[in-house]
Order: sequence, then C-alpha cells, then structure tokens
Amino acid sequence: MTGQPTPPGQARSARIAWVVFGATAAVGVAALGLAMLNRSAQPLAESVFFLLPVGYALLGALITSRQPGNAIGWLYLVSGLWLGLSAGLLQEYAVYTLVVDPGSLPSASIVLWLQSPALDTLFFLLVSLLLLLFPTGRPLTRRWWVAVWSAAVGAVLGLSQGFQPLHMDAPLKAFDNPFIAHGRLATVLDWAGTASQPLVLAGLLGGVVSAVLRFKRSQGIERLQLRWFAAAVATALATIVATIVSYVLTGRSYDSIAFFVLVTVLPAATGIAILRYRLYEIDVLIRKSLVYACLIAGLAGLYLAGVVGLGALSRLIIHQSGVPAVTASTLIVAAAFQPLRTRIQRAVDHRFYRARYDAARTLDAFSGRLREQIDLEALSDEVLGVVRSSLHPSHATLWLRPTGEGE
Repeated sequence: MTGQPTPPGQARSARIAWVVFGATAAVGVAALGLAMLNRSAQPLAESVFFLLPVGYALLGALITSRQPGNAIGWLYLVSGLWLGLSAGLLQEYAVYTLVVDPGSLPSASIVLWLQSPALDTLFFLLVSLLLLLFPTGRPLTRRWWVAVWSAAVGAVLGLSQGFQPLHMDAPLKAFDNPFIAHGRLATVLDWAGTASQPLVLAGLLGGVVSAVLRFKRSQGIERLQLRWFAAAVATALATIVATIVSYVLTGRSYDSIAFFVLVTVLPAATGIAILRYRLYEIDVLIRKSLVYACLIAGLAGLYLAGVVGLGALSRLIIHQSGVPAVTASTLIVAAAFQPLRTRIQRAVDHRFYRARYDAARTLDAFSGRLREQIDLEALSDEVLGVVRSSLHPSHATLWLRPTGEGE
C-alpha cells in the first residue's frame, strides 16, 4: 500500500519554506565569514547569534511543511530571514566597510541604516502576531483581526523613527543615522511615530487578552499547546523581572541574558506545541519547576538565616563570625536538602496535582496492607479497588493462577 499523495499546494509551500530556510542559512554563513574578518573590531563570540535566525527559519520550515495553512510557520520563516539579514549579514557588512576597512565595499550608508534600530518596531509586530495567532495561525474570532491590523499598521507607522537620530551599538557608536529627515517631512514622520505608539500598544494588549481567552476556551491538545506557550512567557517575564531586580540591587545589567532567554524560549515552546514533540510533558516540567523554585528559595533563606544567626552566636562565643557560620550553614543546607525537597514535592502535588497526590497515597496505603494480607479473596477485592480508584477503568478483572499450575 502507498500513502496518500501530498496535495500540490502543500508540496509547493514546503518547497518555498525550505528555499527560505536555505537562504537564511546562506546569509548566516556569509555573516560568519565577515565576522571572521571583523574580529579585530568586535568579539567573535557574538557570532553565535547567527545561529538564532537559522533556528527560526528551520522551525518555520518544519511547521510550514507539515501545516502549510498555519501562519505561525511563515511568521518564523520571515522573522528568521529578516533577523539574519539586519542583525547578522548587514551588521557585519557595516562594521567591515565602516570600521575595519573603510570604503572597501559600496552602499555603506544604506547598510548602516538597515542594520540600525530603524526597523526595531517590527519586533513588536512579531510578538503581537505570535500572541494573536498561536497555535492555529488564525485570530481567535473575526473580530480579533482588528488587533492584528492595529499591530501591523502601528509597526509600519513606527518605521518613521528610522529617519530620526539613532543610537548605534558598538563598534558603530561613532556613526549617526545617514537618513535624518528635516523640515515638513520630519514633522509628518513625527506625527506618524506618535500615532504608531497607541496602535502598537493596542496590538500587544490585544494579543495578551486574546491568548488568555483562547486558553480559557481551549480543550485537549490545544490546551496543552497553550500551556507550553504560557510556560515560555512566564519564564521570559521572570527573567526580565530578575534582571531588573538585579540591576536595582547590584547595579549590574544582565539585559543580554534576558534578551537571549526571550528570543529562545518562545520559539522552543512554539516548536514543541505545534509539532507536538514531547507535548504531554508540560505538566512534568511545570511540576519540577515549581518544586525546584520553592526548594531554591527555601534553601537560600535557610542559608542566609544560618549565616546571620550562627554568625551572631559565634561572635558571642569564640569572637569570630565568618568561616564557622558559613561552614555550619552549608552543612545545614546540605542536610536539609532531601527532607525539604520531599515536603515541597508533597505540598505541590497536594495543591496543584491532587489526582496524582491521591493516587500515590492510595498506592502507598495498598502496598502497606498488601504486606499483611493473607486471604486471597480479600486481596483480590483490594487490588481491584485500588485499580478502580486510581485508574478509573470501565471494567477490571483480576485472574490468579491456581496453585500448582505450570509446576
């Protein structure tokens, strides 16, 4: 038997998707080649970023080849190619022709403008569309097309910022926007930029509300898909909050880490959700995240309390507070790790995974009674009772081999 032939439209979409992926990969290779030439002006380690657009395009090609009607695949394909060009190849091109070997390549001013923050407003369009269209590739209802068009029009109007003075990143800080508008044109573009802000904000807020409503109405596989997406958004938000708190407390900026998490966890969750690879492991992931987040917070509090309390006690007794307090606190944390983890695990299961918690308690109680059970008829009834209460089958029967059979 042969499988059903692939529809012509789907095959054509798949070919286009893989062509776009190939173009993005070629752009990444070219950018890496220029990065090798630019290593005297900027760290070569930053070239790892070139893998990100290729990953976006690969995800888009995989989704499009399986679900050509899903706009999420095309969204990642276009985003991957755009990022590969603007933040990859054109960035390295500008550094080479303006810093490393000035005047060696043509069109330096155009390339400088294209790789600058002039097009950053399109990033908000990507986020809004992802929130509005995930996971089906369509808005929640026809009315939500208003939010889609709001985000799109706002992003296009926001391109007007590209004709104002721009802040360039190193090693192009010494250069300014080559296409600054003046006179009446500058006034018109300024109005366009002002009008874009509420439209972009409406698109983002609409995306958040749409995602929440979609989750409430979802069932089955779509609900699991949205759980993965929600977990990725929560991870990104937690990283951003942690970065802000760290900056306030220490003065050190970790915005590059927050950005890396943001641009990696969302595509990863999207790929798992739409391609359904390990889709059903989201509950395990959330459960482990809750357990270990609470465990780390508890151990950190125990360690700090130990350092402060034992430090004060050791100052009174041996007139020292540093090494003894730290050593004792470390030993206390090590001893408390497993008991605290067990208690937190039970608390999380009891609060968020009650069915699992009840099933575990039922099985534990049954295993204890099984060790003391002698009557086979009572044992049979006990086994069937545990199976019914834990697994809820439509029918359950227990067969015991008669004594001496097969011997």
